[in-house]
Amino acid sequence: IFFFFKQKTAYEMLRSLVGSEMCIRDRYMGLIMDPLNDMKNDTVEYIYDQLLPDLFKHFNDQTHYNEAFFNFVQQYSELLIYCIKNHGYRIRQYIVTHKLIQHLFKGFQVPEKSVQLAVLRVFKNVLKSHDDILIKHIHSNNLLEKVFNLYLKYANKTNMLNSACLEIFEVIRKDNLQKLIIQFVESFGDQIKQKNLEKFFSQIFTKYEQIKDTSYEMQSLQSNKESISKSQQGLSVPNPQTEISQASNGSKTPIS
Repeated sequence: IFFFFKQKTAYEMLRSLVGSEMCIRDRYMGLIMDPLNDMKNDTVEYIYDQLLPDLFKHFNDQTHYNEAFFNFVQQYSELLIYCIKNHGYRIRQYIVTHKLIQHLFKGFQVPEKSVQLAVLRVFKNVLKSHDDILIKHIHSNNLLEKVFNLYLKYANKTNMLNSACLEIFEVIRKDNLQKLIIQFVESFGDQIKQKNLEKFFSQIFTKYEQIKDTSYEMQSLQSNKESISKSQQGLSVPNPQTEISQASNGSKTPIS
């Protein structure tokens, strides 16, 4: 079975499976999880060495948006989500090296809500992985900006995209991703206030204040410890040997 898969390009396989009862995610995940599959490791290698790169290229190169592409994005996103949940190290390296999230965010420009929602699902699962390297990657590349801009586009509408964006911000708050909470409030807080959207973000603002207060208290404690340590180091402790030496040298207190 695995040999047969390798004879076709990844996109050809995915396209042939769109609309069928067993999508490519299920086909490959069945092979990976099958305890009787002696080629499980080869399957995983193939996913990262050929399958994901082929799907990545097809996603980036797409210029004509039609139903086939929309279905492709759904299955591509589900495969990525599976990898995020089950292949911590491998998918982390893949996401950072290939700038996967940045490329996926191009899907926000596609005039199809199902594509935008699929991209948001992948991003939410990256956040929920709590991977320090991926969180740092999101922070250093300011990737929240794209999601926030998408939210602003639908901020005054009640729809699934509005809810999906708010859900991502709520994950950041609930999961206490402090680096992203600070970046979110400091980067977008003014815009939120200008557009009178504070009611949707009151809890993340509160969380931000708690983090800053805790940080200030920790800094104060550290500063106090350093001051005490320095003052203790500055105290001179009498040395008995020095006093004996002074006495033997005839040091006397003059009598008035």
